[in-house]
Amino acid sequence: MNSKQIECALELALTLNFGQAAENLYITQPTLSYHIKTLEDEIGFQLFERSGKGAVLTPAGKQFTQDLRQIQNHLQEAIERGQNFGYRYNETIRLAIFDIKALPILPQAIKIFSHTHPNTYIDVQFNATDALEQLLNRQLDIALAITSSLPNITELEATFLYQSPIYLVVENSHPLSTLKTAKSTDLNNQTLMVSQISPKELKEAQKKVISKSQVKTFNSPNHSSTITNILSGRGVCLVPGFLKDNTPNLTWIPFEETSGIACSIVKRKDNHREVVQDFQKLLNEFLQDN
Repeated sequence: MNSKQIECALELALTLNFGQAAENLYITQPTLSYHIKTLEDEIGFQLFERSGKGAVLTPAGKQFTQDLRQIQNHLQEAIERGQNFGYRYNETIRLAIFDIKALPILPQAIKIFSHTHPNTYIDVQFNATDALEQLLNRQLDIALAITSSLPNITELEATFLYQSPIYLVVENSHPLSTLKTAKSTDLNNQTLMVSQISPKELKEAQKKVISKSQVKTFNSPNHSSTITNILSGRGVCLVPGFLKDNTPNLTWIPFEETSGIACSIVKRKDNHREVVQDFQKLLNEFLQDN
């Protein structure tokens, strides 16, 4: 399988028209058909049902082109990182965080670090669900993680970075929006958004509210759904401070009955690279000053 075959398959999957796909790729229609046919012969199954100039994805073709597009995106990211690295850097630090809101000082920290370490590139990954596995495989140098969620892996070490508070989040016109701080009993007769994938500390805070107040619960699968539900007037929610952003029409009220959620920097115990240690030290200094 070559890049031209991939390009042709993905373009035809978008247009479902041989003529349009060929025009978009600046090739002839017979050339497009040739690349599609040789790709299908190579992989051993049909991607498209043909009908005149039109095309319809087969079930296997639909799944294959979806996976192929992800591979193409990852490949492009790898090429761009390699180009960046080869252009001006001779060393890299690979960092994973779950959201830029979890480490808002990161851009400024990178900016300052680049002055003291001009030949080191900070390669940041977001929402890396396999960050610990990548650390173990030496594909990452450091990762930001919720301390309580870390398994006991002897090869890794965690260093406390900061304590994220927990907030009660309500829509601006909600009666609770005038509170300066919130406690469990304030939520009487409210609908509380909950999630099964919440950090341990957040689940404990939710249980405390449920045990002390007369609340209804509403399952919300992710943070975006939760915010949408709050803004739609469907309920309120306890949210980690590391997800706090500037979404309009929301009020974030500190929740009293919790010490928050500890977040740590994780790395391999045998990673003794000086630049990694320097960057970790800089992050700690930034958070102490802010």
